[in-house]
Amino acid sequence: MNHFGNIDVDWQTLFDLIVNQYVKANIGFNLIYDDDIKAKKEINGEQISVGPKVQLKQMLGIGLEYNF
Repeated sequence: MNHFGNIDVDWQTLFDLIVNQYVKANIGFNLIYDDDIKAKKEINGEQISVGPKVQLKQMLGIGLEYNF
């Protein structure tokens, strides 16, 4: 609401993979961009606000599956 017209992005993707009959995996990532969050950078021991940045979270899951 601070800057009308600027949008926030929250994009999440997940891939389910079948490696073989017993091993399954999933790979995913989450991309976030929020114009209201200001990133900070340390230069010469001082915190300086550099503005909004893209945030990325990566996920990896591996599991075993066996049916009785």
